[in-house]
Amino acid sequence: MLAWLAMLLAIWARFGRGRTARQAALWNVAGFGTISAAYLVAKLFAPGGPFFL
Repeated sequence: MLAWLAMLLAIWARFGRGRTARQAALWNVAGFGTISAAYLVAKLFAPGGPFFL
């Protein structure tokens, strides 16, 4: 769900009214960080160990 939310925010930031390319880029960086953090948390706490994803 976080990945979808990050993607929607990035699209909204790029194509919303009054938004600049810089704001869209910042939203993309924030979305990438959120998805990366979620992956790392899932990797650390998953019962599968190092073979998860």
